[in-house]
Amino acid sequence: MWQNKCGAKHIILANQLIGRSNFELALALLKDNQCRLFICVDSIANAEALNQFLSSSNQPMEILVEVGVNDGRCGVRSRDDLKELILFVNQCSHLSLQGIEFYEGAIHSENEVQDIELFLRYVVDIAHECLELKVFSTATPIISGAGSAFYDLVVKMFNLLPNAYQKVIRPGCYVTHDTGIYSRANQKLRTRVLNSNLNAVDISHDLISAIEVWGYVQSRPEKQKVIINIGKRDVAFDTDLPKLEKTFRKGVAVDSNIQGVTTTAIMDQHMFLKVPVDCTLEVGDIVVFSTSHPCITLDKWRYLTIIDDSNKVLGWIKTEF
Repeated sequence: MWQNKCGAKHIILANQLIGRSNFELALALLKDNQCRLFICVDSIANAEALNQFLSSSNQPMEILVEVGVNDGRCGVRSRDDLKELILFVNQCSHLSLQGIEFYEGAIHSENEVQDIELFLRYVVDIAHECLELKVFSTATPIISGAGSAFYDLVVKMFNLLPNAYQKVIRPGCYVTHDTGIYSRANQKLRTRVLNSNLNAVDISHDLISAIEVWGYVQSRPEKQKVIINIGKRDVAFDTDLPKLEKTFRKGVAVDSNIQGVTTTAIMDQHMFLKVPVDCTLEVGDIVVFSTSHPCITLDKWRYLTIIDDSNKVLGWIKTEF
């Protein structure tokens, strides 16, 4: 987490930094890499702990206050609490208030888009007020938000803010995409953009799922049941179960009549498929699955292979979790 191997010079930790051991890691990152690290705070208790720790090292920490939403994740819930936190941070000798952070993706409701837009208007009001009151330790504060599902709404919201703000969005799933939760979210996003008044937006191309998890047919104990040697230790299962995409037999791609194949359950080391009677999957066949919610798959592997369209391995990527 704290190894800045890519040489990044500006890093936002879009989360609270909690605990002395993590404080020490952050301090080492700053000293060893000569980078800027922005940390989120949403409580006086956390800000006070950070300031006390940093006072002995004479190292300041750049802070973003996190604005939250009721029933959401982290973040200050009320204007009064936010004002109190900002006042406290600005009184801390080793904390430097650099901007505002939020995460709209924690909002889930029947009227999701409308509720997110309402929250974003609230953040806009706060951002204007903070700028007017000159609460920041910089003339060019950061405002950062947007996960991978609603970044179009955040970009529209950013357009309502003065140019003094450095506007940073944080969608990450575009790197690998998926065939589940973010595929559906991206289709909704494309529809919103096409129906909006955003200018000069070219979305003629789309994101493509780039994660594959390969395994074997381990058993076919019943005509309509196939067991795969892939389990919860290998692949995401929190939103959608993996989807069978292609099959190989003795190293050659084969048509196993996989239309109608569904993944019905997953255990630690096994996955269950319901297959049509005429599906020709056999024990020993290689099976390739796409996934949903990429990060839950990525954090299960220390290395990922990079392959080309002919399935030739071109190299490896080491994951950092």
